[in-house]
Amino acid sequence: MSLSLGASSGSLHGTALLAGGRPAGGVTVTVTDGVQTVQTATQSGGEVGSWRVSGLNLPGTYTVTLSRADLASQTVSVSLDSTGSVTTSSSAVTSGGIQTVLESATAVLRGTVKQPGRDGVVRPVGEVTVELSSGGSTYAVTTASDPAGRRGEYVVAGLPPGTYTVSVGRAGVRPTSTILELAAGDDVPYSPTLAKAASLSGTVSVRGSGAGVAEDYLVELFRASDYPSVVYRTTRTDDRGSYTFDDVDAPEVYVVQVRRTQGSAPIGSANVTVSASEQAGRDVRVSP
Repeated sequence: MSLSLGASSGSLHGTALLAGGRPAGGVTVTVTDGVQTVQTATQSGGEVGSWRVSGLNLPGTYTVTLSRADLASQTVSVSLDSTGSVTTSSSAVTSGGIQTVLESATAVLRGTVKQPGRDGVVRPVGEVTVELSSGGSTYAVTTASDPAGRRGEYVVAGLPPGTYTVSVGRAGVRPTSTILELAAGDDVPYSPTLAKAASLSGTVSVRGSGAGVAEDYLVELFRASDYPSVVYRTTRTDDRGSYTFDDVDAPEVYVVQVRRTQGSAPIGSANVTVSASEQAGRDVRVSP
């Protein structure tokens, strides 16, 4: 007479992967048949993403649930016979164990922000604020300035699925905005081009005939609220008496003041209001 003895307990093992095929460490694995529950986690070192549980009652049908805060949960049903062999036919169950692919539970928004310069050439621009808002939640990042090869780039990760208003802007520039619908697992590119930055330019002329060109005069720019104590920007006129202040804060009220040399008394001034992205002009006449 021969006897066939079953196994006293069974085990299950597997691997958790991310959508891109990389192993996922730190994923909680819960195995239960409704009466017995065993919990473990995928390895974060060594064989990253692998897991194993043992001591399971035989025979039995178990649900295996894998979860991590940033990932969508995945559940697989597996049956073990009295010998501990898996009897379930499923694409997730292979000879190497239970292989699961976990999708992200959140979305990613990324891109490069660009802006035309005074010469009209569109280039990536750093120090631009990218802000997303949805309901009472707000997420904000700033585009990169360094290294030069990544200037203008930004990434906003870990975004819960939902509808977002995306606003992009910086001082002196009309903000641009759009509405995006983000779903779990989305990796969405968004690379807006901003309007030109605000600027202020003009010509300094000397009163009276035969006074000549106001070349190499000192031009000081003040915010009106800071005049005359705090200078915002300075430049000098060129050989035609022209001056330019690029990329100024706006909207803002400014005072343009002219001196012949540093330390000499002011010889002329003018007020000007500059709106966001405005290419404003203001000429100044000065005493000879």
